[in-house]
Amino acid sequence: YGLLRTVGTTSQQIKRLVNRQALYLFLIGTPFGLLFGILLGRSILPAALQMFAADYSGKNIEVSTLPYLGIIAGAILFSGLTVYISTRKSVKKASRVSPIEAIRYVEQNTVSIKRKKTNTGAVIPRMAKANLQRNKRRTVFIVISLTLSIVLLNSVFIFSGSFDEDVYVKTHTKSDFAVYNPDIQAAWGDEFGHSCTVSEKSVEEIEQQPGVINEVRLYRNTFEDDHIACDWGPSFSIDNTDKYAYVLPDSLNLGWIEYGGDYAALTADNLPLGNVYGFSENLLNKMDIIEGERDVSVLKEKLWNGNNVILVSHYNDKGNLSGGADNVYYFGLSVGDTIQFYENGVPTEAFTVIAKAAVTSNEMTLTGGGDNIATDVGGPKIYMSENKFKEIYETPTLYGFLFDVEEQYQQDMENYLMRDTDVSYNSISTLKADVLGMKNVVLLVGGMIGAVFALVGLINFINLVMTNIVTRRHEFATMQSIGMTNRQLRKMMISESFSYVLLAGIVGTLVAATLGMTLLRAFVENGPTSMMMTFQITLLPALIMLILFLALAFIVPVVALRLFNNRSVVERLRVNE
Repeated sequence: YGLLRTVGTTSQQIKRLVNRQALYLFLIGTPFGLLFGILLGRSILPAALQMFAADYSGKNIEVSTLPYLGIIAGAILFSGLTVYISTRKSVKKASRVSPIEAIRYVEQNTVSIKRKKTNTGAVIPRMAKANLQRNKRRTVFIVISLTLSIVLLNSVFIFSGSFDEDVYVKTHTKSDFAVYNPDIQAAWGDEFGHSCTVSEKSVEEIEQQPGVINEVRLYRNTFEDDHIACDWGPSFSIDNTDKYAYVLPDSLNLGWIEYGGDYAALTADNLPLGNVYGFSENLLNKMDIIEGERDVSVLKEKLWNGNNVILVSHYNDKGNLSGGADNVYYFGLSVGDTIQFYENGVPTEAFTVIAKAAVTSNEMTLTGGGDNIATDVGGPKIYMSENKFKEIYETPTLYGFLFDVEEQYQQDMENYLMRDTDVSYNSISTLKADVLGMKNVVLLVGGMIGAVFALVGLINFINLVMTNIVTRRHEFATMQSIGMTNRQLRKMMISESFSYVLLAGIVGTLVAATLGMTLLRAFVENGPTSMMMTFQITLLPALIMLILFLALAFIVPVVALRLFNNRSVVERLRVNE
């Protein structure tokens, strides 16, 4: 640019020249970036979305042939804005450069360096340190650029390494397998009826498989059982303003307690439909009794031979039951309270609460739409023996079939259920697969973002080293003319590169450790995925990144010196540009 100024080029012409160069680079790079982004998105996006999608149709997620045009336009505008901002300062500096100063340029000392009155220590490392201090702003920029990649990648591995399959399984199921009707996944409103039952034929075929033990039949009432109601005490007033937000069928009303804010689905008789379950005796071994009768044999006797029920709540994502016996999902009921059942508005039988218990979510809501049905209906979860349930509900709906399988037969059962299209299922293996899938998504997406940051940092670093060598060729030639050898020059440049990388490594490792123990730990323990995580700190990725950067810090100066500093000393001393 200095030479161009000497032949009459104006500042405005220099500005246009630099802007045009930036524009050409932008036009060359943008199509490649868009193409790479589209291909990368089409390969990564389905895998990422599959983890968060409710797959009601049974089909895999597909990505359309072309992405949304607004995304492409936004990417182009963002890239253009980045180029525009990046060239503003460069354009001004290029347009104001002094012709004489530019053609004789040797990088200037922008800071004063305090000189010690001692000659101890190696000369080359001290020269490298002094060169590092020439432009502190540039040094800080490169260090931050490399540090970001170290911090981001280490954070990704801390987060992904904290996924804990065993914790997730422990807090979500006590059964090896839970089988249910596929229609439950998409059951809303009138769709949740007797047709959502698991067929007896499917259950019998499963029971005939080797290794099946601890079978549990779990029944529950449906929206088609709206002629049966149960009253646990409170009175409700009808308010259907937000009824369809609760996905209730037309035959039911939405009732609210005047004080307290609780709600319930009401039958035509303005009585609560209730969440009523019937279960076989093996489920008692999977329940944790919180209050009331704790002897399993006594419970069984009272449940099967008397009008008695258990109120059941479920553990939260941490495996805890907040409030214990006063948990909100017991709806203020106590052991000894009575629940009155009605048929077409006429009182039938009354049941006594003899215990409060807690189960994992798999022993209550199963999956998919089943998670929402109990919430939409409202009220406590009332568990009674299967024989009493069948006495009250003339068309009992087998909501789920839970069972365990001896270890040596578990994979065979997985294979069998995958082939059986009449049922859907959850298992310990599928729960673990959910955690592993989430972990892989985090590694895939987070690792990709971290890799981009690392690439940007490395490009900035390589650009810095090469620019240093190009702009300081005259300086290097001067030093070599008074005795510096090629080996010493190479050692000095490697020392400078090592200094950048070591600074970034130290800062990055400290920041990664601090961030991991504070923000990441808080997010792991309290974030939306906390139910499947146990915090695990690691700095191994940061150390691996540091080793990689150190290797590149050795290679880049050596290669750059061979490419850009291979002329003789005399030739380089004579070169002004």
